Amino acid sequence: MATAASADADSTRSTSTPGCRLPAGARTDLRSVPLTEFTRCWLRGVSWRLPGGVPLAVVERLTHDIVHPDVRAVRYLGHRRSVFVDRVRGIGAVAVKEYRRGGQVRRVVDRHHLRGGPTRGERELRALRLVRSFGVRAPEPVACASRGLLFYRAWLLTRYVPNRGTMAAMAGRASARRLADAAAATAEQVALLMAHRVLHVDLHAGNVILGPQGLPWLLDFDRAVAFQGPFDQLRNRYVARWQRFVRKNRLPDVVGDAFASELYRLTRLEVESLLGPVAAEW
Repeated sequence: MATAASADADSTRSTSTPGCRLPAGARTDLRSVPLTEFTRCWLRGVSWRLPGGVPLAVVERLTHDIVHPDVRAVRYLGHRRSVFVDRVRGIGAVAVKEYRRGGQVRRVVDRHHLRGGPTRGERELRALRLVRSFGVRAPEPVACASRGLLFYRAWLLTRYVPNRGTMAAMAGRASARRLADAAAATAEQVALLMAHRVLHVDLHAGNVILGPQGLPWLLDFDRAVAFQGPFDQLRNRYVARWQRFVRKNRLPDVVGDAFASELYRLTRLEVESLLGPVAAEW
């Protein structure tokens, strides 16, 4: 029976091709990534974007699991309460994320979003496929789902990455050296995003998980956008957001310092050594 994806794929490494780059002067368009491999289907009021060939029984169980998760039986990913781990026949372990509102809005509306174009799950599915093609270490998207018309709930399924938790959660128990290494390695991943002018609007230590070898994986790309400004401004945006999270959550200074130091060290020549020629306006 056909399945959604190969069951023997290695979930601990990215299968993307490093070194992929845009032609000089080109800009990334996160809205143009095709979803032709993902078919649309509806079941019990839930709209799915799934790879072709997923058995109906699997879709039925997934539909039940995302709407009525058994919180007693799931494992949460990196202490993130909106994410749980499920198993899909033919795919294996997947991380299931329900999109929730942030800030003060969540006190009134927690899980529902106003529809205006693609759902948050569809946006992140596209973004993940794109950044993985650049060589960024990000989870492999498996499917996305939504429920509702004008106001909707949304979910994203990605192949589960075995991990030690988020960098923020590790900050209280890891050595300063390990934290510095992880933060610097995260900055190297961010350099790949910068080279393709992708701004992860909300990148911080709470949405970076550390895999079994301590390598960082970047999460939460649903708000990623194509950045139109100069290189220095893009780099400053990344550093400012990262440092703000470190201060707000009182993480060790080394988490912020190592990230900023590595990112500011990456001059145009450094980026070219990773990806080849960069657009002239940098």
